[in-house]
Amino acid sequence: PHRFDHPYEAAQSVSQNLAVLQGAILTNSPISEVSLFPNPFQTRLILQLLPGSYDSYTMYNINGQVYRKGVIDKRAGTVELNLEAAPAGMYLLELMSEGQSETFRLIKD
Repeated sequence: PHRFDHPYEAAQSVSQNLAVLQGAILTNSPISEVSLFPNPFQTRLILQLLPGSYDSYTMYNINGQVYRKGVIDKRAGTVELNLEAAPAGMYLLELMSEGQSETFRLIKD
């Protein structure tokens, strides 16, 4: 997994390595099929993914600061994140697995 010593390194990494697209997916070489919904979200976010495809996640606010981190159960095909307390705005959700990552743009209403 990526570790950033400075809050803005995450944003720089995203800026340098990813092209922002009109949809939710920011990377152009996905590790596996992933569905995130609803997007925009209000209280919870559902991740549907292939079991074993990811082992952790990091959610960044628009300033590149880590908002939340967690471990993904490799047996799970569906993960639900309770994000009711998250302030409204744009976030980046990075899903990670063994040195590879995939990043998604999310919006909280």
